[in-house]
Amino acid sequence: MAPPWAGCYPPVPADFVWEPFYPTFLPVVVCALGCSLLGALVLGMGQRLVDRGVLFFLLVSLCSHFGLEGYYAVDSASILTSSALPARIWRHYGVSDTRWLGPQPGVPASQYSCMVG
Repeated sequence: MAPPWAGCYPPVPADFVWEPFYPTFLPVVVCALGCSLLGALVLGMGQRLVDRGVLFFLLVSLCSHFGLEGYYAVDSASILTSSALPARIWRHYGVSDTRWLGPQPGVPASQYSCMVG
């Protein structure tokens, strides 16, 4: 049986190893959401629920942009070979959108603008 990414374009590398999401990445997601929730509760103390919800969303966005997109902007050339956790998360995402499995010209500049602005 062919892997689910067999028909992707651009193609996924032949030696790609799929990592299961739950045991590998779920603790990272729970940690990021928990830290964002804690930050929203502490920083939004005395504010309305809607304001704390917006703050929570912004903190989750901050974690994803600096943690993942920042890593891609700095080290996109080694995503397929690195064992670092952000590279492993990018490889997992890259199965659904294979353009992100390696470096692309001009993309780091756009990722820096997402991180900063």
